Amino acid sequence: ELDSLGGIHILTGAIEVDRLTVSNNSTTILTGSIEIHTHLELDEAIIDATGGELRLTQGQFGRATVRRTNGGEVRGEVTRVLQLPATPNSQFWLNYPLTYQIFSIGLEGVTLSELTDDFPTTGFVGSDDPSADPNIGYKDETVSGGGLAHFANATDTLPVWRAIQVNLPIQNEIEVEFSGTLPSASNTYDVTSSDAGNVGFNWLGNANNSGMDIMQFSNQIGVNSAMKCWNTESLRWDLYIDGYSTNGMGGYVEPNEVCQIQFDADQSIPFVGDHEVRSFEKASIAQNESHLAKAVFGLRNASGFSDEAILTVKENASFGMEFDEDVLNHFGQLDACDLFVEHGGAKYGISQVGFEGKAILEATLRYSGFQPIDNLFTIEVSELELGDYCGFIQFEGETDVLPLENGLTRDFQLTNATY
Repeated sequence: ELDSLGGIHILTGAIEVDRLTVSNNSTTILTGSIEIHTHLELDEAIIDATGGELRLTQGQFGRATVRRTNGGEVRGEVTRVLQLPATPNSQFWLNYPLTYQIFSIGLEGVTLSELTDDFPTTGFVGSDDPSADPNIGYKDETVSGGGLAHFANATDTLPVWRAIQVNLPIQNEIEVEFSGTLPSASNTYDVTSSDAGNVGFNWLGNANNSGMDIMQFSNQIGVNSAMKCWNTESLRWDLYIDGYSTNGMGGYVEPNEVCQIQFDADQSIPFVGDHEVRSFEKASIAQNESHLAKAVFGLRNASGFSDEAILTVKENASFGMEFDEDVLNHFGQLDACDLFVEHGGAKYGISQVGFEGKAILEATLRYSGFQPIDNLFTIEVSELELGDYCGFIQFEGETDVLPLENGLTRDFQLTNATY
């Protein structure tokens, strides 16, 4: 960690640091290159990168974050580097061969031309094949019911916070690099009510370059319904509601990560707020879980992809779909490893239930996959808190009813090659 306290400091050459803190009315001038893996803190201080290079990459805590407090600022451009896995988890995409990724830019003044060297592009002037269908666009909830808007020219400026969706050629990983200025502290997410006409889900990219505490953010915007955030590693949507989340999300949203949120009114939401988190603090985010019992079920396949489903018992919860309690399962063409809880005809990724006078609650745990590559699955009770309750499970095709125990596993194959 490099601390800069007071005065003017000049950094030359090329250096890499885990964390950099600039504070106490100091100014750090870059004439060379500095690469930050974990966090940049600017507290009443300045980094001047107009004559050098400031690079934000990633380290053991994920993507590097930035906090600017008490007038802290970066002058000049910042380069953000994203590592995007491009390995499909379904045979479906091997026929093309393509997969896709979703991310946001989080910097101002970035043009589409900065991405054309990172992966093949099509469908706009200046792309590798302008006459082909576009393989990159951005999500806009006001376009055709939340559809994908496309670019016309490589000189087009990329949106700061809207979701970028791109088809990528299959390979282990693609590095995407682009440069622009950090968004102004006065910037806002200007979203349209999800209930207005044909408007669909709002897709928000975490664009302030800090991490995001999703619970604090939901409190700030007054939204109590489910959120879905794109996991670039698993190529699926992680689920969040009321302090509960799947697949290790833990209520933390990385810089440039995209979430689906529904708004019941138009809003202008400040980028800056109490939801900002440093990357190395994400493990300490309060989950605020409050339940009488909880079971987390995990599914993984031999290709290394996984999914989770959560069933909790809560006082005063209903045994049915409630948008402020439950998250419906999200299943798409990329989901070759999918797990959900089913009851009352609905499929849940996260289900909060109450007994409502019943002596026994029953639900079905189901797994599925769209053209899985390997068709070898393991299901597991990965977390269990029964409290004053008891739980049992019966596997399909078996007569025994087993006590629900933490760590219980079963290996399976899908009986149909497609689903």
